[in-house]
Amino acid sequence: MRSQRGIIGRAIGGWQVNMTARVQNGIRYTPTHPAATRNPYEDVTYMNTFFGNSQMRPFNGNPNAPVSSVAITDVDACVFYARCGTTAGVPNLRTSSTGFFLMSDLNRGTFTSVTPNDVRFILNGPGAARRFNNPFGNVARNILQADRIETVDLSIFKTFKITERINLQYRLELYNALNHPVFGVPTTNVDSVIFNNFQETSGGRRTISMGLRVRF
Repeated sequence: MRSQRGIIGRAIGGWQVNMTARVQNGIRYTPTHPAATRNPYEDVTYMNTFFGNSQMRPFNGNPNAPVSSVAITDVDACVFYARCGTTAGVPNLRTSSTGFFLMSDLNRGTFTSVTPNDVRFILNGPGAARRFNNPFGNVARNILQADRIETVDLSIFKTFKITERINLQYRLELYNALNHPVFGVPTTNVDSVIFNNFQETSGGRRTISMGLRVRF
């Protein structure tokens, strides 16, 4: 089921119950590169019109590896993140035994060698372009899917008659009444330590509000 919504409302003896239910598949999205890791083949001025996101896509690794696993070549780790070695105080290339480092560990200052078969994506940069003999990543657009939406909004009203012309209404409203979090689209930048981590968003927890309304 792609999307379904239901609306129910009933009023009996001064009581009124309203409910809206929503069930929808998650939004599809594409892994991206942040501005800091733009490929040198890009026209930066033109790319600024894309809200700071690069159109350059990552390279595919192992489709069976965890989605959040990303590799970066040792060359790109040095070029983009200054993760280089030093000789007599002069920066030089810190090589990996496989030619690749695990991006999440690199963000924490740890150099973990991996192969393209160990990760889902490989960050696109001049080092990767040289290894794959292609400056353009081969990851398809919209291959990942965000968290699905399953929410129920519920409200209960009770109307009290004060006089012939004046009514007092008590309103209890619950948004996401079942407290089913919806995490939406996670961080899409493949170089981020929280790439594809749904838990980094609040999830939109249950919200309860109450109020009184005088009608005359």
